[in-house]
Amino acid sequence: MALLAFCYSFTEAQAIQKGQVLAGTTTEIIGGIQPLGVSSAGIAFANSKFEFNGDKSDGTNITLFNISPAVAYFVADGLAVGGKLTFAYSKVEDNDPSTILSVGPFARYYFDLGNAKPFIQGNVGLGRSSNGPDDEDKSNFLNLNLGAGAAFFFNDFVSIDLALGYFHERSSPIDNDNVRQLNNAFGLGVGFSFFIGGRDAND
Repeated sequence: MALLAFCYSFTEAQAIQKGQVLAGTTTEIIGGIQPLGVSSAGIAFANSKFEFNGDKSDGTNITLFNISPAVAYFVADGLAVGGKLTFAYSKVEDNDPSTILSVGPFARYYFDLGNAKPFIQGNVGLGRSSNGPDDEDKSNFLNLNLGAGAAFFFNDFVSIDLALGYFHERSSPIDNDNVRQLNNAFGLGVGFSFFIGGRDAND
């Protein structure tokens, strides 16, 4: 509630106009979507330890990084169409690193209801994941993200976005397309959006 009050304390934003450019990290599902799902942009360093009957392991170091920038153009007031790139990297100590790279179209539609603007959005991603140097460790995938939420504007140029989303993905090893893995998930996400350019307010 404090966040909502904070956002509403600003003057009504004039963003989401035709001719503007939307850029930033898009709202993503947060949570363990195994292994081809993505979460909000960020970096993390973790240490995992195992304890059994009072004996502790030395711990396993894990490095995680992911980012999902999107750029879209407002073809009409409220409707932005563009593309999204997703890159994710993870490494567990001396094991081969895992990477994910995908690209695809992205669209978001805002309902202009003042400083808090509800929106719906969708994204299709086509890409490849790799868990090692060999073909049996690589997979091609196609995923679909659908979401609905609200953007809370600090001013005409920046918003924080909260959304509920659905994630669906199909993947196949590149050396055996007869094998399919399906992932489905629902989750809550957060992101920031930046609004650039656009027509003059007096037009």
